[in-house]
Amino acid sequence: MTSRTIPMSIRSSACLPISTLIAEAHRLGIRVMIDLVLSHTSDQHPWFVESRSSRFNPKADWYVWADSKPDGTPPNNWLSIFGGSAWAWDPTRLQYYMHNFLTSQPDLNLHNLEVQDALLAVERFWLERGVDGFRLDTINFYFHDLELRDNPALAPERRNANTAPAGQPVQLSGTSLRQEPPGKSQNSSSASRAVMDEFPAIAAVGEVGDSQIGLEIAGQYTSGNDKMHMCYAFEFLAPDPLTPAGVAQVLHDFARAAPEGWACWAFSNHDVVRHVSRWGLGIADHEAHAKFLMSLLMTLRGSVCIYQGEELGLTEADLAFEGSAGSLRHPVLAGFQGPRRVPHPDGLGQERRQRRLRRWQALATGAERTSRPRRFRTAGGPEFGAQPLPAVSRIPQAAPGFCQGRDRVSSLSGAVARV
Repeated sequence: MTSRTIPMSIRSSACLPISTLIAEAHRLGIRVMIDLVLSHTSDQHPWFVESRSSRFNPKADWYVWADSKPDGTPPNNWLSIFGGSAWAWDPTRLQYYMHNFLTSQPDLNLHNLEVQDALLAVERFWLERGVDGFRLDTINFYFHDLELRDNPALAPERRNANTAPAGQPVQLSGTSLRQEPPGKSQNSSSASRAVMDEFPAIAAVGEVGDSQIGLEIAGQYTSGNDKMHMCYAFEFLAPDPLTPAGVAQVLHDFARAAPEGWACWAFSNHDVVRHVSRWGLGIADHEAHAKFLMSLLMTLRGSVCIYQGEELGLTEADLAFEGSAGSLRHPVLAGFQGPRRVPHPDGLGQERRQRRLRRWQALATGAERTSRPRRFRTAGGPEFGAQPLPAVSRIPQAAPGFCQGRDRVSSLSGAVARV
């Protein structure tokens, strides 16, 4: 491992505080997983700065570069998840670079073995500092089609807004060729798993962002014992209201697509509206609804992710566009990605931006009330200071069938699914 692989800012300034955090968490019996983004970097990253400086530097092939068509247009019809072309023009190299997401997030070229080695070194770097695992971002976006073939149109009946903001043109074409068939990605995941297996009790959860075959991809990445420990897809993060039939269908589809796989379920995350608000239209008792949804999540077969504030039944933050709070929102992505990436209400008074502390006021309607500590009593049980996670989180431990058994829906009656 060298300074060319691990930036100085990571090797020095970031290490002391995170080492302290990890040590204290371990003292308290808490394990620490970090978000690891391997598919792309910032356009300010030293790797990309060097790569875009010319066509002949040591990192010239570390990102996905391509010549334009003869008329100057992008190499193909690939679209960004966040709207527009997946290609951005660079006037220095006189080429396009690929970005599956924002133009400021150029995609790494994982077909390049040097890039793979560098990313494995980054993974090892954090494991050696004591992290207990990773949440691996967009694992099905690691590789692209080397022939740069156009994506075909997606049939109207297969289009949805599960993984892209509603109304974005990417929903019309999908990502079938922008993402390489899973063989190479799975081999890369096996190499990543081999590094993790050198350290005790490490776990990795892979994010699968695909609106059509997310569960199938999750199954491919978690089959066997040599890739991801678990994966999460977007079926329960979709905007559609949750129904008994819908839950039963997702469980059935996952069991069919991934008989050897292991799911990590989530109802909310930073990409979507919090589920208490997303599924709360027409609900009279929001607190009871939040408790029920938490109980359902914790009793699904698989692992679960709890989004910060979910244990309190926190509702969605509605930030104004004016002032510094508004600058945190993306005008195109509002309603999908923009508003979610804000602090927990306890920290809404401060936000560090542009290397200096700036204060701003932004509390959602009802969020201040919801985030205040409350006590409730479960039937026959003790009081807890936060609802309703402490009680239901023990269900899988008390009933091993939730971890080792199989889901079977015996009947659907009205608003109840009997399993």
